[in-house]
Amino acid sequence: ALKDYTGVASGLFNNMRTPAALVGGAVVPMGITSAPKIEETDSPKMKVMKRVSFILGVGSLMSQIVAITYSTVAINKLAELKYEPTEDVNELIASHYKLEWLGTNIHFLFGLFGFGILA
Repeated sequence: ALKDYTGVASGLFNNMRTPAALVGGAVVPMGITSAPKIEETDSPKMKVMKRVSFILGVGSLMSQIVAITYSTVAINKLAELKYEPTEDVNELIASHYKLEWLGTNIHFLFGLFGFGILA
């Protein structure tokens, strides 16, 4: 039966937004504010590794911010616009929110992988 699945779709986007915010919040102290400082006595290889660690932290944070932004934009559009009823939530997302769904999930996973490498 055809139904309005905007509330369900909004919930799915929110289910990605909240963990992205939590991971992003964990990346800041772990990968940015407490990143290893480059010392003059460090070997060239160690200097590169410390720079890579910092860049990975910033990249992970940026991916989580993009995931949060994609999902927030989608949630707002779901609340603001009217859509024809669909068979299921997948049809609604596939026809109107494919980019937002892919962007949210891909950036969440990129940020999560970066966080995992930092840990």
